[in-house]
Amino acid sequence: GGVVSYERGYGYENYADRIQMTASESRVRWASISKTTTGVAAVQAASRGEIDLDRDIREIYTGYELPEGAGSDWVITERRLLGHLAGVQHYDNGDSSGVPSIRKTADPETNTGMELALSYWTGNALLSQPGTQYSYSTHGFNLAGVVLEKATGRSLWDLVAARITGPLGMTKFRPDYQWETIPNRAVGYIEIGSAIVAGLNTDVSWKLAGGGYLSTARDMGIYCKGVMGPDFLTESEKASLWTSQETDAGSRTGYGLGWSTSGSGVSLHVSHSGSQEKAKTYLSAYPNQGRCVGVLINSEYADPTAVGQAIEAAL
Repeated sequence: GGVVSYERGYGYENYADRIQMTASESRVRWASISKTTTGVAAVQAASRGEIDLDRDIREIYTGYELPEGAGSDWVITERRLLGHLAGVQHYDNGDSSGVPSIRKTADPETNTGMELALSYWTGNALLSQPGTQYSYSTHGFNLAGVVLEKATGRSLWDLVAARITGPLGMTKFRPDYQWETIPNRAVGYIEIGSAIVAGLNTDVSWKLAGGGYLSTARDMGIYCKGVMGPDFLTESEKASLWTSQETDAGSRTGYGLGWSTSGSGVSLHVSHSGSQEKAKTYLSAYPNQGRCVGVLINSEYADPTAVGQAIEAAL
């Protein structure tokens, strides 16, 4: 109903230093929930006439070419990229992982942004003809982010900061640059046998559009309240984000533009989860009921979905 009714941190932001987790200060990675912000930025740009979501991306980003083996009539669009319908690989189902080396991503001199990372996979074969199959892809979101940058002439982070986090007042939301000192950045933990130890601090900013941000739980609540509310997004923009896409054959995918989606009317449910080094996350919203639950966990083994769904059941 437009009011954050509960927020709390449990456990430790940094166990070794006994810094407790707080909802207002501790920053945890959003992981793939970051994709929702890319979807929001894209529909905002479309509303401003800066990008046509159904245009061949090669007309916007001239540096991209379809890989060998693609049909002459195959077309990748921004909408297909944002809906996982472009036939683009994920980490484990392509000719290679498509992931830059840790050495390069850890260095700001070589980690110059999302476009650099594209060269690691864009030559690999597409999994299917664009539009024919749903196949989840963080790499596809990376490409979508670059296309959005080319269309608007602004960096993705500039767009997100100017049009989403700034207007909403998300003061602790930012890219997770490994080489920068970020206040209250939570340590990530892994489980080895019966022991819980600190994991690696790898960079994820090279895949900003698909999973490169971090923030507090408070900021996630502010974000959810904003996108559900009446003043931040238009009804048309919400419909673009939260209407399930379809394959060319007419099969619904259950995914809109950066958001999983199901139901309609008062039962409309939109969500996303995330999993990467240092974090597992869960965001679930019923926009037409004004209800949203977000969970950020600084571990690679805990289950935020179970926590979030238990809260939803209690509500």
